[in-house]
Amino acid sequence: MDDVTGSISGDDGVPAWVVRDLIQKSLDAAQPRSNFFHVSSIELPVGRSAVVVSENNRNGQEIEIGPPRSRRTPDGISTGFHDFDRIVGGLRPGEIITVAGLPSSGSSTLLQNIARRVVTGAAPNASGKVVAFHNLDIPNGQMLRRMIGAQARIDFSARVLRVDDAQRLVEAREKLANAKLFLTDNRFVSLDEIYETWIERKKRTGLDLIVLDRMNVLGVDHGGSTPPLRETMTELKYLAEDLEVPILLTYTAEAEMADEETHHLSLYSLPAAIQVYSDVLVLIHRPDYWSLQDYLEGLNEQDAIPEPQKGLEVGELHIARQTGGQPDTMRFVLNSRWGRMDNVIWD
Repeated sequence: MDDVTGSISGDDGVPAWVVRDLIQKSLDAAQPRSNFFHVSSIELPVGRSAVVVSENNRNGQEIEIGPPRSRRTPDGISTGFHDFDRIVGGLRPGEIITVAGLPSSGSSTLLQNIARRVVTGAAPNASGKVVAFHNLDIPNGQMLRRMIGAQARIDFSARVLRVDDAQRLVEAREKLANAKLFLTDNRFVSLDEIYETWIERKKRTGLDLIVLDRMNVLGVDHGGSTPPLRETMTELKYLAEDLEVPILLTYTAEAEMADEETHHLSLYSLPAAIQVYSDVLVLIHRPDYWSLQDYLEGLNEQDAIPEPQKGLEVGELHIARQTGGQPDTMRFVLNSRWGRMDNVIWD
């Protein structure tokens, strides 16, 4: 992995001390606005820092900022996110893996980063995998631009690219161009049409993973109507088992499903069809008070963080339920400028 003061987000991940520093200082900066979290201790020598949920935590238990408890041997396709693979065992054929989150929670970005890692070989045991990505949210060109930016670690909003940025951009485009990634952005498509596409893809090139972003609008007609959610999830489960591939999808939750103060989703706030038909159900959360702006407000000018760290924030994935496994929580690092998610490398 590159040195932290150089390019901080290599394929391996982001060091834990960066994550702890971001969390501690951003929470301190957020205290005037929110008392939901408070830092109880920072024990750097043993590689752990603890966060305690205060008045909103009924049981008063401690939430450790450290590696997940689960240690499963991945027997499915690796996502490239080490903690996630250790918790759920990878993406297994015939299973539906649902990532649920509020709008702008990062669920689409997570799927894009998983697909990118799989097709570029950054994920272990995923080299040469064929991925069909059905994007029902944004046009293919925009999504591909995001994936190239994440792969190259480039801020596309910048007006001027440095020489090394341009070189990484060329390399990223070449890597993705040679990958077995097949994109579709037709929103007005039925499940039957998608199934025929998947069958044909499997016959022609093989098919290892199906990614479906914004399943809420799957099957929408020109009048804006969508099939019942239970019907859609039932059909997707049948297709996953029939094609013997995992289906990774996102479900965009409505605002009233989350806690008003913390914006956390809970398992039982989601529709029954999502709970019943998801073999793995993941809740994604990006706390506002962990944002980089809060972090910067707590810094003096001479303590400014290195340029490659700007844009970093810490988010969490709560594996609310899974077939054959236990609930657990993991953390990831998001560089919002690059649209890139990375591992946390724990001490």
